[in-house]
Amino acid sequence: MTLTLLVVAALAALNPFRVARVAPLEPQRRRHAAMLGGATSLVVVAAAAALSGPVVDALSISGSSTRIAAGVALVLTSLRDLIAPDPAPEPALSGALAGFVPVAVPTLLSPAVVLLALSAGHERGLVVAVAGLALGLGIATGAVAMGSRSTLRGAGRVYAVAGGAVG
Repeated sequence: MTLTLLVVAALAALNPFRVARVAPLEPQRRRHAAMLGGATSLVVVAAAAALSGPVVDALSISGSSTRIAAGVALVLTSLRDLIAPDPAPEPALSGALAGFVPVAVPTLLSPAVVLLALSAGHERGLVVAVAGLALGLGIATGAVAMGSRSTLRGAGRVYAVAGGAVG
């Protein structure tokens, strides 16, 4: 998996338009939620990439099996994004943890993103996996911080179709 393919797959799994639709409405809370959600997700993704070797070995699966699992999870995530309604931005956690739910979990840290981190970490190593996923997370986090939920209506569903094609 090349770095370019990793970034494209990460963006397809993250679906920045869907993530932006679940963030709080107030601009300051929205930026805070984007920063906290992005940072939390990056830590989890880096941990998954770092532990990919031992996890894949413990499960006795091959690198190609992890790629297939990540692709299947990406297709299923795209179908969910296409069919299911957006998660409601409320009730979210309040105060300093407002970016954790629903921005980091369940939108940024989907099973597809974690499987992609495991697959890329096992195949390409920690640095490439974290670099590619960090770029995808940065773009998704930027969409949350700068986007308006009303202007993103429907764009997430169109993006989900493209994500399914990438998977």
